[in-house]
Amino acid sequence: MIVAFTPTPGLQILLALALATLFTAKRPVAIVPTLLTNPVTTAPVYAFTYYVGSYLWPGPEVATVARALRDAAAQLTSLDSLALRAQLDVFLALGVDVFVAMWIGGLVVGSIAAAITYPIALRTVETLRARRSKRRKKRRGLEG
Repeated sequence: MIVAFTPTPGLQILLALALATLFTAKRPVAIVPTLLTNPVTTAPVYAFTYYVGSYLWPGPEVATVARALRDAAAQLTSLDSLALRAQLDVFLALGVDVFVAMWIGGLVVGSIAAAITYPIALRTVETLRARRSKRRKKRRGLEG
Protein backbone atom coordinates (compact mmCIF):
# COMPACT_ATOMS: atom_id res chain seq x y z
CA MET A 1 0.00 0.00 0.00
CA ILE A 2 2.88 2.34 0.74
CA VAL A 3 4.32 1.96 -2.78
CA ALA A 4 0.98 3.08 -4.26
CA PHE A 5 1.52 6.54 -2.82
CA THR A 6 5.18 7.00 -3.78
CA PRO A 7 5.99 9.22 -6.76
CA THR A 8 7.25 6.34 -8.90
CA PRO A 9 4.93 6.25 -11.91
CA GLY A 10 5.67 3.34 -14.18
CA LEU A 11 7.86 1.66 -11.57
CA GLN A 12 5.34 0.90 -8.84
CA ILE A 13 4.61 -2.66 -9.92
CA LEU A 14 8.31 -3.46 -10.17
CA LEU A 15 8.92 -1.87 -6.78
CA ALA A 16 6.05 -3.83 -5.22
CA LEU A 17 7.37 -7.07 -6.74
CA ALA A 18 10.88 -6.38 -5.46
CA LEU A 19 9.63 -5.58 -1.94
CA ALA A 20 7.33 -8.61 -1.90
CA THR A 21 10.26 -10.81 -2.92
CA LEU A 22 12.50 -9.21 -0.31
CA PHE A 23 9.94 -9.69 2.47
CA THR A 24 8.69 -13.07 1.13
CA ALA A 25 5.18 -11.73 0.69
CA LYS A 26 2.64 -12.76 -1.92
CA ARG A 27 3.62 -10.98 -5.13
CA PRO A 28 0.12 -10.76 -6.70
CA VAL A 29 -1.25 -9.30 -3.48
CA ALA A 30 1.56 -6.71 -3.42
CA ILE A 31 0.70 -5.53 -6.94
CA VAL A 32 -2.99 -4.84 -6.32
CA PRO A 33 -2.60 -1.66 -4.22
CA THR A 34 -0.33 -0.12 -6.85
CA LEU A 35 -3.35 0.00 -9.15
CA LEU A 36 -4.71 2.75 -6.90
CA THR A 37 -2.61 5.24 -8.84
CA ASN A 38 -3.62 5.11 -12.48
CA PRO A 39 -4.10 7.77 -15.17
CA VAL A 40 -7.40 8.86 -13.61
CA THR A 41 -6.22 9.06 -9.98
CA THR A 42 -2.57 10.06 -10.37
CA ALA A 43 -3.08 13.83 -10.20
CA PRO A 44 -5.26 13.93 -7.07
CA VAL A 45 -3.25 11.25 -5.23
CA TYR A 46 0.12 12.86 -5.94
CA ALA A 47 -1.22 16.37 -5.27
CA PHE A 48 -2.45 15.16 -1.88
CA THR A 49 0.86 13.47 -1.06
CA TYR A 50 2.65 16.66 -2.05
CA TYR A 51 0.28 18.68 0.14
CA VAL A 52 1.05 16.44 3.13
CA GLY A 53 4.79 16.35 2.40
CA SER A 54 5.00 20.11 1.91
CA TYR A 55 4.37 20.57 5.64
CA LEU A 56 7.69 18.86 6.30
CA TRP A 57 9.58 19.89 3.15
CA PRO A 58 8.48 23.26 1.73
CA GLY A 59 8.30 23.75 -2.01
CA PRO A 60 6.20 25.50 -4.66
CA GLU A 61 2.54 26.30 -4.11
CA VAL A 62 0.27 23.21 -4.03
CA ALA A 63 -1.98 24.57 -6.82
CA THR A 64 1.00 24.89 -9.18
CA VAL A 65 2.10 21.32 -8.51
CA ALA A 66 -1.47 19.99 -8.81
CA ARG A 67 -1.88 21.70 -12.20
CA ALA A 68 1.36 20.17 -13.52
CA LEU A 69 0.35 16.73 -12.25
CA ARG A 70 -3.11 17.05 -13.83
CA ASP A 71 -1.49 17.88 -17.19
CA ALA A 72 0.83 14.88 -16.89
CA ALA A 73 -2.08 12.57 -16.03
CA ALA A 74 -4.03 13.87 -19.03
CA GLN A 75 -1.15 12.81 -21.29
CA LEU A 76 -1.24 9.30 -19.82
CA THR A 77 -4.91 8.80 -20.73
CA SER A 78 -3.93 8.85 -24.41
CA LEU A 79 -2.04 5.56 -23.84
CA ASP A 80 0.70 6.94 -26.05
CA SER A 81 4.00 5.12 -25.48
CA LEU A 82 5.73 8.47 -25.07
CA ALA A 83 3.28 9.58 -22.36
CA LEU A 84 5.23 7.84 -19.61
CA ARG A 85 8.37 9.69 -20.67
CA ALA A 86 6.42 12.95 -20.71
CA GLN A 87 5.10 12.29 -17.20
CA LEU A 88 8.60 11.56 -15.93
CA ASP A 89 9.73 14.82 -17.56
CA VAL A 90 7.00 16.64 -15.65
CA PHE A 91 8.30 15.19 -12.38
CA LEU A 92 11.85 16.23 -13.24
CA ALA A 93 10.71 19.72 -14.25
CA LEU A 94 8.92 20.20 -10.92
CA GLY A 95 12.26 20.01 -9.17
CA VAL A 96 13.86 18.28 -6.23
CA ASP A 97 11.81 20.14 -3.60
CA VAL A 98 8.56 18.83 -5.06
CA PHE A 99 9.91 15.33 -5.50
CA VAL A 100 11.22 15.15 -1.91
CA ALA A 101 7.95 16.54 -0.52
CA MET A 102 5.99 13.99 -2.58
CA TRP A 103 8.16 11.15 -1.25
CA ILE A 104 7.72 12.30 2.33
CA GLY A 105 3.98 12.77 1.87
CA GLY A 106 3.70 9.46 0.03
CA LEU A 107 5.43 7.60 2.82
CA VAL A 108 3.24 9.27 5.46
CA VAL A 109 -0.05 8.77 3.58
CA GLY A 110 0.94 5.27 2.46
CA SER A 111 1.88 4.25 5.99
CA ILE A 112 -1.45 5.47 7.34
CA ALA A 113 -3.32 3.71 4.52
CA ALA A 114 -1.36 0.52 5.18
CA ALA A 115 -2.10 0.70 8.92
CA ILE A 116 -5.81 0.97 8.12
CA THR A 117 -6.02 -1.61 5.34
CA TYR A 118 -3.72 -4.30 6.76
CA PRO A 119 -6.00 -5.39 9.62
CA ILE A 120 -9.00 -5.35 7.27
CA ALA A 121 -7.18 -7.47 4.68
CA LEU A 122 -5.89 -9.84 7.36
CA ARG A 123 -9.37 -10.34 8.82
CA THR A 124 -10.80 -10.92 5.34
CA VAL A 125 -8.17 -13.55 4.53
CA GLU A 126 -8.69 -15.29 7.87
CA THR A 127 -12.46 -15.37 7.33
CA LEU A 128 -12.08 -16.76 3.81
CA ARG A 129 -9.63 -19.41 5.01
CA ALA A 130 -11.97 -20.44 7.85
CA ARG A 131 -14.89 -20.78 5.41
CA ARG A 132 -12.78 -22.84 3.03
CA SER A 133 -11.65 -25.08 5.88
CA LYS A 134 -15.27 -25.58 7.02
CA ARG A 135 -16.33 -26.53 3.49
CA ARG A 136 -13.49 -29.02 3.21
CA LYS A 137 -14.35 -30.61 6.55
CA LYS A 138 -18.00 -30.77 5.56
CA ARG A 139 -17.12 -32.44 2.24
CA ARG A 140 -14.88 -34.95 3.98
CA GLY A 141 -17.68 -35.74 6.42
CA LEU A 142 -20.10 -36.38 3.55
CA GLU A 143 -17.58 -38.50 1.66
CA GLY A 144 -16.47 -40.55 4.67
